Parts: sequence; structure tokens; C-alpha cells
Amino acid sequence: MTVRRLFGLDWGSALAIGLVATLYRAAITPPPARPIEPDINTQAVRVSHRHQLVVACLHITEPPGCVAQLRDSDTATTVSFVKDFKPAALHHGGASLRLTLPHLPTSQEQVASLEVGQWLVDWRGAPRVEELDVRPDKRLEVALATVSGACVEAGDRCELVSGVRERNVHVTESQGHGSGVADHRRRNIPTRAVRNPR
Repeated sequence: MTVRRLFGLDWGSALAIGLVATLYRAAITPPPARPIEPDINTQAVRVSHRHQLVVACLHITEPPGCVAQLRDSDTATTVSFVKDFKPAALHHGGASLRLTLPHLPTSQEQVASLEVGQWLVDWRGAPRVEELDVRPDKRLEVALATVSGACVEAGDRCELVSGVRERNVHVTESQGHGSGVADHRRRNIPTRAVRNPR
């Protein structure tokens, strides 16, 4: 009985080697990557901070008043997000997130991942605590603004006052899913001078 040979091997050995090679390739080939599904329970909130320093004051006559000359300054700061619209949550250890922005000489932006629900924006030195309604279909931006120094009119001249710091929180809501029409709402927080907030 004649046994056909392939490269020095009989057909049975060649089939066995081919089967082993097929199984080996199947074992080392990674499975296809599964698409990452978005987490509908959290939403990314953009948080930015701009800090401007008053370096000079110019007195103008029409209309009378002072014009401040500004330049960008260090934007390091810490802002807290508290998940509860009740003011008591600020003092009783509710769920919270502290976002720390590093030392940079210009404006900067980071992203905070917040669970869906009602949140408070607690930024020391701001005149009030702002509310956030975090939802999957809503894009939120929190803009922190600081001005250090002030110009005070004194007769026909303006004086630069240091040691005064004014902070504002601006919340922008952008809702553009579903209807295709975006609804932009900006809350402007009343401002006041705050001396030496930390």
C-alpha cells in the first residue's frame, strides 16, 4: 500500500499539524473590540477659570469714570461640587467633588464628571452658591472669573486699590439634543468685592 507524502510527511501528519496551527491562531487572536457605551448616569461639565489683575487705572471724562488696565494672572484655584440643592448639604458631608486647577499664568479649563442630578457649585469668595441641573441631554459649562484689584474714582483721577478681589460664577446651559434647536441660558451672578478670599 502506497502512502502519499507531503514534504516528507504522510497526509495524516500534515492534517494534524494544520489543525494544531489553526487552533493556535484562534487562541492567540484577540476578540474584536466592543464599542464603549456612554455612561448615561454621568455627564461631563466643562470648568474654566480666568484671573485678571488690575495693573493701572485711567480716568476718563466722557462718560466720567475709571477704566482698568488688566493682565492675565495665576489661575490656580479649587472649586467644590456638592450633590444636593439644599444648603445644609454644604455642612453635612453630602456627596461632593473637589476640582483643583493647577498654577498657570493664563486661562485654563478642565472637565468634571458629575452624576445626573442637582448639584451646587461652591467657590470660596463668590457672592453666592450656584445650582447645576446635570442631565444626560444637557451640556453645562461653569466659567469662574476673578479680578484682583480695583479702580476707585477720586475727583479727577483714579486710584488703584489692591487687596480687593472680585469673583463671579457663570453657568451656561446648552441643550441641543432631540429637537435640533439649542437653548442657551447664561446665569450672571451679582458681583461684589471680596477681600482676601482663599
